[in-house]
Amino acid sequence: MLFRSERLQIVVYDYLTPLDLALQSPSRRSRTFVDRIETEGVAAALTAAEDVTELPYEELETLRVYDGGRVGREAVSIQSNHGNRIVRVHGAVDLDRFADAVRTVLSGYAVTVERRDGIAVEFNGPLGRFSRI
Repeated sequence: MLFRSERLQIVVYDYLTPLDLALQSPSRRSRTFVDRIETEGVAAALTAAEDVTELPYEELETLRVYDGGRVGREAVSIQSNHGNRIVRVHGAVDLDRFADAVRTVLSGYAVTVERRDGIAVEFNGPLGRFSRI
């Protein structure tokens, strides 16, 4: 996820397989992505991505930062006018500091940022109301 001046960009730089997860590939891939940003710039990193979703901050409703509980991964659940999306965290991150930083970035917008324990589970459609409780 890239928090730009007026929008959130969700960047998928490679799709993971079970073998990738077993070999700790997510951490290496996230480091490669960060290295590309640092050496070649954001534009080059975005060009190399498999997929980029852009969400203007005005369209965001809630970001929930989950710790993954005992068995899950850290994740960010994003609710916007267009539905829900969960983004897994594949690198070391201090979740409390991350949530505080996101609150700072989004302070000028009507977006709720929450820090939660447990596994990120969100639903679209009729089941969506249960995930917002």
